[in-house]
Amino acid sequence: MQDKNISSPYNMALSTSNATVMQQAMQLTTAIAVPMALKAAMELGLLEIIEKAGAGACLSPSDIAARLVPRASNEKHASQMVDRILRLLSSNSVVTCSVTVAKCDG
Repeated sequence: MQDKNISSPYNMALSTSNATVMQQAMQLTTAIAVPMALKAAMELGLLEIIEKAGAGACLSPSDIAARLVPRASNEKHASQMVDRILRLLSSNSVVTCSVTVAKCDG
């Protein structure tokens, strides 16, 4: 009877292959997220709002959501959605994000 805790090179290769396949599958399923987030940011004018604020400006998602035209009926929800879009774009180096302790002027 073979011990289940002992793994053969074949089993190791198979599990590595499965992990690679699963990783590739996850990348394929999420590959559309960045282009769609970028499209949403462009259609909402988020990038223009950030650009108009100028270099070094500190804008929170709620600041950006407040400048959307037409204004959202639920600004809290809009702020959360802006935050999610910008976090995804930031994680892919499309925009940058920083955390500040003090409130910025402007």
